[in-house]
Amino acid sequence: MADNINKWQEKLIACKNDIEDTIQKAYDGSRLNINFDELVDTHGYDLINQVFAATIMESIHDGRIRRDLKEWADNIPMPEQYDKGQYYYFNLDSHPGLVDIAANKFVNIQKELAKAENLNTEGETDMTLTELIKSQQKLIDCKNDIVKDINKPREDSRQNINFDELVSKYGYDRISQVFAATIMALETDGRID
Repeated sequence: MADNINKWQEKLIACKNDIEDTIQKAYDGSRLNINFDELVDTHGYDLINQVFAATIMESIHDGRIRRDLKEWADNIPMPEQYDKGQYYYFNLDSHPGLVDIAANKFVNIQKELAKAENLNTEGETDMTLTELIKSQQKLIDCKNDIVKDINKPREDSRQNINFDELVSKYGYDRISQVFAATIMALETDGRID
C-alpha cells in the first residue's frame, strides 16, 4: 500500500513539475499562450486536474483565483491518502494569476471535449467523470493520430490523407467529433467564421 502511495505521489510531483515548466515556457511576460497537448499525452487528465485542484484548494482565499475554478477544484476527486492540508506536496509554485489562467484554459478544453463527445446524443450524459476522461483521452489519441497523418511527408502533394486506418481504429463518430471540436475551437478563436 505504501509503495502505491509513493508511486502516485511521484507521478503527481512529476506532473506538477512539467506543468510548471510548461507555464514558464508559455509565459512571455504579458501573455500565457499555453498548450496542454504534451502534458495530457504524458500525464493524462486525472493527474493534471489533481495538480490544478490541489493548488487552487491551497489558495482558496486568494482573490486572484476565480470562484468558479474554486468550485471546480473542490469537486475534483483527490487521492484518498491526502487530506486538504497535505496538498502542498504537489502545489504549483507559479504566480496565482498564471495558475488561474492555465487552470481555466484546461477546464475549458475539457468542457469543449465533453461537448464534442456529446454531439450525437440527446440530453444529459450518463457517463461518470472517469468514463468521460477516458473518452476524452481517446479523442486526444485520435486527434494526435490525425495530425501525424496530416503531417506525413508525401511524394505527391495531391495525395489525400488515408482515413482507412484511422476509421478502423477510432470509427467515424470519433473522427467527426475531433473535427467538430477543432472547428468549434477555431470559431471561438475567430480564425474561421
